[in-house]
Amino acid sequence: MDHRAVVPQLVRGLYESGAAADEATLGDALEFSDPLVRVQGRARVLRMFRRLSALFPATQVALTELDELGDGWSRWSVTVRYARRVGAKPVVFRSTLHVISEGARIQSLTEHWRKPYPLNGGRRGLLPRWLRQAAGRVVSLRNLSAPFDEF
Repeated sequence: MDHRAVVPQLVRGLYESGAAADEATLGDALEFSDPLVRVQGRARVLRMFRRLSALFPATQVALTELDELGDGWSRWSVTVRYARRVGAKPVVFRSTLHVISEGARIQSLTEHWRKPYPLNGGRRGLLPRWLRQAAGRVVSLRNLSAPFDEF
């Protein structure tokens, strides 16, 4: 996989619209991790990004810059401006994104926040791993009201 050609478009698509430009580049067992959530499975990761885009519809990816490239992996500097509406003052997150691929498919996206909060994704994050996995399951549910239907 050519990370230089695929990753910038993927990041822009996921963060700005909640959709991947080419879903065929995402592995079925795709895992996304940041300091707050861990989400596993392509469909769940895409649902999570669609929800993020719905909460912040005026989000813009300001920078996606390749820092390091290896065989089947890459590390990127990413700046995302989260905004609820056009013209609103955005909350700017600067992060490092680690991308791992096997063959022609991306298997893992791990985001480490640098600013405004220096927190790591991956195995260690802001919350314990089990709690981040539970949060990831909730934000990637098909029907977000499903866990509350019994109340």
